[in-house]
Amino acid sequence: MLANPSGAGSTDSELLQAALAGDDAAADAIMAQSPDRVYSVPCALAIADPRAVDHLDARTVDAEVGPEAWSPLLYLLSSRYRTQDDGIRTARLGMAKALLDLGADPSS
Repeated sequence: MLANPSGAGSTDSELLQAALAGDDAAADAIMAQSPDRVYSVPCALAIADPRAVDHLDARTVDAEVGPEAWSPLLYLLSSRYRTQDDGIRTARLGMAKALLDLGADPSS
């Protein structure tokens, strides 16, 4: 589940920071506490949830969003969440291609 692209509560913020830092255990524990929780687009990108791409279009794909005011592509590619997991790496690659297809600036 995804919330509005820039909205973030404290749990969302904690999950985002854990994912960006590559603290897989903390990220997984946060997600396990609330499996049906709605996350912001930046957070969903950081955990490589493909549904995040569905909330973006050509107008929003390069928008500065979230607590870091980064582009969606930067949240996706800066995340260290489950970098050794083949499924997550494959999802992240597919999501990056989808963002580029929407017109994301690869140098953002």
